[in-house]
Amino acid sequence: MTGDDAELRQALLGAWELVLWSNRRPDGVVEHPFGHEARGVILYTPDGHMSVHMVRPGIAAFGGPPGEAAPDRIAAAYNGYVGYFGRFSVDAAHRIVTHHIEGAWYPDLRGDQVRHCRIDGDRLFLEAETITGWVTIEWRRPAR
Repeated sequence: MTGDDAELRQALLGAWELVLWSNRRPDGVVEHPFGHEARGVILYTPDGHMSVHMVRPGIAAFGGPPGEAAPDRIAAAYNGYVGYFGRFSVDAAHRIVTHHIEGAWYPDLRGDQVRHCRIDGDRLFLEAETITGWVTIEWRRPAR
């Protein structure tokens, strides 16, 4: 690990709260998959672990045990959540953070999620080209 890698890694450590998840489609239209009020957190730990969770606001409670929930409520909860965990590595020369996924809400989400990263003050921007367009997820350091 280079000195620049260690510096980027150190800058990422801790918790970041979701500000906005945006997707710019190939036709130029910008979408916000979970709206402007989505909640979320991404965590990077000193020992190299990471975890991310994002949720759409307003998902109805099941009103009982998950195994007894109505199928439409289960579908809404599943479709209104993104989460995975694993380890992370950095490449400061290319301003890249890679999430090495070990488990996720979506069983097909495996392997590495490579993200361009930029830190500007208390903001972290993670970006990538995806099958739906150019995704930008903006995070901020929580107020202490």
